[in-house]
Amino acid sequence: MKKLVFALLFIAFYSCSCFFQNEGTLTIYNESKSGGTYKIEVDNINYGDVGPGQSKDFTVPAGDRIVAIKFAHNGQLACQYVVVNIPLCGSRGLSCDQ
Repeated sequence: MKKLVFALLFIAFYSCSCFFQNEGTLTIYNESKSGGTYKIEVDNINYGDVGPGQSKDFTVPAGDRIVAIKFAHNGQLACQYVVVNIPLCGSRGLSCDQ
């Protein structure tokens, strides 16, 4: 019985951790026609790269975020800056095809 209670508490805490940490998920889809890798910046913080034909989830603070999708090889914008509202414990997706 103690193991069941512990398991339920663990699941409840794990599923609510985004709430306590004020986070959501931003998914970036790289649909690049040029085959370029994108560098993802959220509020001027580099979150990593997304290769051509790939998608990647990033855990970011919830709320309005300024997202820049840049070419990794030269830092130039691949798509325009965009403000995205990341819902608490939810997700939003963006795609770029340059």
